[in-house]
Amino acid sequence: MAKDGQDPNIEVGLDADEVSDLEMRESVLYEVGYHIVPTIGEDGVATEVGGIREAIESRGGSVVAEEWPKKMMLGYPMRTTISREHHTFDTAYFGWMKFTMRPNDVLVLRDVLRANEHILRSLIIKTVLESTLSRASYVVERSKETEEGGAMSEAELDKEIQKLVTE
Repeated sequence: MAKDGQDPNIEVGLDADEVSDLEMRESVLYEVGYHIVPTIGEDGVATEVGGIREAIESRGGSVVAEEWPKKMMLGYPMRTTISREHHTFDTAYFGWMKFTMRPNDVLVLRDVLRANEHILRSLIIKTVLESTLSRASYVVERSKETEEGGAMSEAELDKEIQKLVTE
């Protein structure tokens, strides 16, 4: 402890979850998911994705994985303001990037994304690399009986679930 009773490793001004100075200097793995407004088209999407990547890399971050945005229906209409006009969208381009960055720089990245009027919504979370590297895909096989509308017994259903879990 320092003479004033403060731990010298604790940053002043942080929330209740105090973070040490060392943690603030080390990179953490994050994922940003984002929706881009559909009115900018495919060329505009490439520009926005490049802007997000630049915002990460210019702050010392490094992109480790990504999925290119795909146009999709939204679960509900979303409203935003573009050039002082209100717009409502029911589709958007959704993509994501996993990247490493220092925690204090992530706050700046969040503000950059919020200020971009072409990004309808974004979310940055801490994540782990393993979920990027091991993407499991499951194939559900149907028996002729279930396709024809026949009922499965509880034992058969348990057996099918066990097969899926062990794959």
